[in-house]
Amino acid sequence: MKIKPDDIEIPRDDPFQHDLLDRIQPALILTNLLLNTESPYTMSIDASWGNGKTTFLEMWKQHLKNEDFAVVGFNAWETDFAQCPLLALTSELLHSLESLDHDGDLRLDAIATTLPRFLKVALTKAVPWTISAAGVIGAVQVNDPMVALAGQTVAAGVSGVVEEVVRTEPSDDLPEPLTYIEAKEVINSFRNALANTAEKLSEKHDGIPLVIAIDELDRCRPSYAVELLEIAKHFFSVKDIVFVLTVDKAQLSHAIKAIYGNDFDAIGYLRRFVDLDFRLPDPNRKDLMNHLMDNTGINAFFEKYPGSSWGRSSDSKTLLRAFLSLPTLSIRQIQQSLHHLGLVLASLDTNNEIAYGAIAVLTILKTIDPVIYQRFVKADITDKEVSEHLFSMPGLQSIKGTSIEALFEALLILGYGEFAVMNNIPITTGPSLFHHYFHIIESLPRFPMHDITAIDNLSPPLSDHEQQVLNGIKSLGYAFSMIPSGAAVGFDRTTQRLELFSNDLIGDNS
Repeated sequence: MKIKPDDIEIPRDDPFQHDLLDRIQPALILTNLLLNTESPYTMSIDASWGNGKTTFLEMWKQHLKNEDFAVVGFNAWETDFAQCPLLALTSELLHSLESLDHDGDLRLDAIATTLPRFLKVALTKAVPWTISAAGVIGAVQVNDPMVALAGQTVAAGVSGVVEEVVRTEPSDDLPEPLTYIEAKEVINSFRNALANTAEKLSEKHDGIPLVIAIDELDRCRPSYAVELLEIAKHFFSVKDIVFVLTVDKAQLSHAIKAIYGNDFDAIGYLRRFVDLDFRLPDPNRKDLMNHLMDNTGINAFFEKYPGSSWGRSSDSKTLLRAFLSLPTLSIRQIQQSLHHLGLVLASLDTNNEIAYGAIAVLTILKTIDPVIYQRFVKADITDKEVSEHLFSMPGLQSIKGTSIEALFEALLILGYGEFAVMNNIPITTGPSLFHHYFHIIESLPRFPMHDITAIDNLSPPLSDHEQQVLNGIKSLGYAFSMIPSGAAVGFDRTTQRLELFSNDLIGDNS
């Protein structure tokens, strides 16, 4: 059993070879947009947190390079400890441009000429001009942690100018601060030099623009994320450059409101910076589930230990695939949940009976709604309340009325019975499903070996759903009848296993 998923390999010659989410078509669509849309512009690739934006971007960047695009990658989250995203982005851009300047004809010398004054405008306390998150002129301190980092990481050559500037120590002899007009002229000089280099680079690549891909912007602290958007717009928006941002637009909107207030029109603000908003389509969750269950060793475990009595691995697999493939869960949640489950299975004593039904139900509850899970294992909420809550949730309504709902409810009833008895809560009275089905079963002599015609004689007659749940309880053997006497059937033991491992400590690379 694997503790964490394998890193997704991105082969250089076939970057989508190991694509689990069927994302090659969106990549081809976006590539055509880059080829046929006039620059400059900014494109956002929008998907909810944990739905594979980073993996998609890494695959797509390699695809673009294979198609002769010049690509610069920038991970915003890895640098958001810095006070000045301008320095971080400038350093990464210049470092990449040097690596792309194979013939030495990208006119980087023009950037080298304008760069010292441009960076000192942004970095020197005595010359405190840069566009801040609020869109006004503000100060950037020389002791920014990114200053030291840039000095250590940038390459020689043109980007060595960055190293020279960031190592400049403040002194009493520094010139007077620039006026607004002078600062604006410095910025325009840098933008013109950058535009000339981008034009030359585009000519070398048959008119294809330079792509600057910024990842994980929505994971940054709000002030850093907003300022980086401002910088991209004000300093780097020149012809033959396209910015690509991977974002969770809803999350980024929260970051913007954290700066400007809850009543601020965050979506309208984003439209100032994003010209094209592309939503990644939802992947095929069932294919992903099958892969992850193979990758973690869960399927192999189920086949080796198929279970018996009231717990069958086939039922567990059916429930896990149905519930954990719902679009309401992120790819990261699915991945973490299955690797958590893999650890639980690996910790079991396979010489004893495995409570597969309990494992499936509790894993599903813990993944979909951890609060409901905690209340359920303490018998602080009935099986009826759990069922009504779950099947009213978006996405789960598609399971309602199916045999999968009936199987899940039958197991839920069994679990509630065990937890309620442990907590001295009466189970043969009250508004629980256990109580409801307990009295139905009492009227069926010799359950579960009763005559099937006895069900037809019940008054009031059972609904189709009730009959399905009753059949599910029947398939659990004698476990249901053992509950009132206080017998444990595996739910509490499974809870103890689940609590041994924290989801937060299970690695993921989605």
